[in-house]
Formats: sequence, C-alpha cells, structure tokens
Amino acid sequence: YASAEKTFAQVEEYSPTFEVDFNSKFQVAILKGELGNIDTSLTLLQLLRDEDKFSDNWGEIDLEIGKIYYDKNEIDLAIDKFTEVDTTYNVYLKEDDMLINL
Repeated sequence: YASAEKTFAQVEEYSPTFEVDFNSKFQVAILKGELGNIDTSLTLLQLLRDEDKFSDNWGEIDLEIGKIYYDKNEIDLAIDKFTEVDTTYNVYLKEDDMLINL
C-alpha cells in the first residue's frame, strides 16, 4: 500500500486530467486509512468533499467518510452519513465482484 500511496500522490506533479486528479486524491485518502492513518484519511476525504468541482463524486466520498466513522465506532455519525448517501446519491459499491446499488 505504501508504494501505491506514493505513486498516487505523485500524479499531482504531471497536470492530471480532472478524473485522474480526483481518483488519485481519493485513492490516497483511502490508502491512508488502510495504512492505519484513519484521521488523516478522514481529513483528506473531507477536503475532497469541500471542493465543489468534485460534486459528482460526493456520494463516493461520503460513503468512505461513513465507513471511517463506523471504524472509529462513531456509529451515530456513520448512520447519518450512510442515510445521506442512500437518500441523496446513486452510489454503487463493488463487493466481491458484485455491484450493490446503495
């Protein structure tokens, strides 16, 4: 994970397309959490969420924020975030080669 995180972070140096810019920042945030840096992951996701240019991706971002709240045992915040994702966005979660519409 550490080398993948470094690679995604380096994308910024190459004037990425909008999609690559979002995906690299999003993946770095997720990888931070998987490496045990949950608070950093949450901060990075919240920064992405605050950028209007990523509004088409707010559902994915909010879903990951909800997962972090759950992992931090902040269950009420997790439920609120999952409810928001469920009622506001058309988000698909890939789970073991299945797409689940949330």
